[in-house]
Amino acid sequence: MARITKDPVVRRNEIIDAAEKLFYSVGYDETSVSDIVKAIGVAQGTFYNYFTSKDAVLEALVQRHVSKIYIKLEGIEKSEMTAVQKFEKMFYTIFENLRNGDGWVFDFLYYNKHLQITEKIIRQGGNMFLPFTKKIIEEGNRKGEFSADYIDETLEFITAVLQCFTHALYQKKTDEELRQQLVIVSKMIGGAIGIKDYELRLLI
Repeated sequence: MARITKDPVVRRNEIIDAAEKLFYSVGYDETSVSDIVKAIGVAQGTFYNYFTSKDAVLEALVQRHVSKIYIKLEGIEKSEMTAVQKFEKMFYTIFENLRNGDGWVFDFLYYNKHLQITEKIIRQGGNMFLPFTKKIIEEGNRKGEFSADYIDETLEFITAVLQCFTHALYQKKTDEELRQQLVIVSKMIGGAIGIKDYELRLLI
């Protein structure tokens, strides 16, 4: 039988897709490279043509997911919405895209022994979105919607608040507990960016 050769991009995505399904259905620790290659019917050597390890596949999976959100945020930042509307839409988009059915993306890591990996993912994701947040705050300042005096320090504060809230999502809080925390988050961030004559309404 002739050997089937696929486009490298197609094959790479195939490996990532198979790994993602196994990570969620079986567990990250329980999934081996052998499991991944068996799922798509290729030799183990094929896997190593694209990835050095299972961890490398995870990093690619995270990057792919973050990149999708990045494109959406780019569209929001360039839209004709007001700065306040952009801020609210950006927040909603980030957390809406963290949903995965009844749970959250990459929760197979959080409920295991990989909290440091989860923390790294949250931190890297937050850093990627900082430029959009900064541009929106600067726009809000120019247009008189915000009055943030120390933008870089404000961004650090917002990032810390959102990281704490992200952890709350993965801790299986009830809907009511999350709503209460979201009210607090909205007030803290609204105060930090100095929103004028408006109450920030952050939704997930």
